[in-house]
Amino acid sequence: MASDSMPQRDFDDLRLVAELYYERGLTLQEIGHLTSQSVATVSRMNSQARKLGIVQISVVKSDADHTELSRWLSAELKVDVVVTPGMHSDPLTSARMTGAAAAPYLIDFLPQSGLVGWASGATLDAAVTSMRNFNRPSLSAVPLIGGWDAQQTHLDANALVQKFAEVSGAQPFTLHAPASLDSVAARNAIMESSTVQKTVKLWDSIDTAIIGTGAPPLVPSNYFTVMDRTDETTRAGLAKLGIVGDVLAHLFDINGEFHAHEWTERVITMTLSQLKDVPHVIAVAGGQTKVQSLIGLARTGYVHTIITDATTGSRVRELLTK
Repeated sequence: MASDSMPQRDFDDLRLVAELYYERGLTLQEIGHLTSQSVATVSRMNSQARKLGIVQISVVKSDADHTELSRWLSAELKVDVVVTPGMHSDPLTSARMTGAAAAPYLIDFLPQSGLVGWASGATLDAAVTSMRNFNRPSLSAVPLIGGWDAQQTHLDANALVQKFAEVSGAQPFTLHAPASLDSVAARNAIMESSTVQKTVKLWDSIDTAIIGTGAPPLVPSNYFTVMDRTDETTRAGLAKLGIVGDVLAHLFDINGEFHAHEWTERVITMTLSQLKDVPHVIAVAGGQTKVQSLIGLARTGYVHTIITDATTGSRVRELLTK
């Protein structure tokens, strides 16, 4: 398997180091001692062995079969539902693990070419972080909502799009704007910027949109969410309206009805009419805080595919059958 670019001796060294580590169970330190190499060099050799195919790693698939749950939810919610393994009660862990499990499905759903729009959030950030490298150079990617956020990086849609471009080879577009402004007037002023308009105009041509959903406004979470950018009075008012979630800052209730609100008007985000025109909208969400949110989201009629974890899916079914 040695090539012209790698002498047989170097190839054999890589193979032996890989065998010592993966098959014989030696530590990096032990292999370094045997080969007179540093731990860092041994680690790089193992990485190179994987890239060259000397080491081929396979992971046993889960025995869990969620086909029945997936079919039931799809029929009841009238959208395609993909159910992934997952049994985490902690909201942040649930969000991240749902995103990680969704990553291969998202790659399969993505078109070979065209324009992909991304929302932001812990779940989608985990999904992109968990993606293997794949080659879609004919794809372009654009944020669907503003979000420069150095402190809460999972809410930075620009950073997410850039990360996606790095693993996919897609062309990234940047939205030079925050998610929300202090006033509607300030939001409108930024929207008139030629730099912002250059990106915003792309929202009319999205082929696939990948979004999440927020939790009900008064449901506590152990990580920073979009709702944490609002004050307690606003959240209480949203709860009185029956809001159970949002999609790109557009608020909806358990019946899937959208509610206009001043908070939404201050957010730089894709409009509902633009979202409605997207051929394939994929929502990824999981965790006990998102049960009502997923039901309401499905009922909006704006989503074609939902990816969630088994625990959340089971709780959605329990709520719908009460």
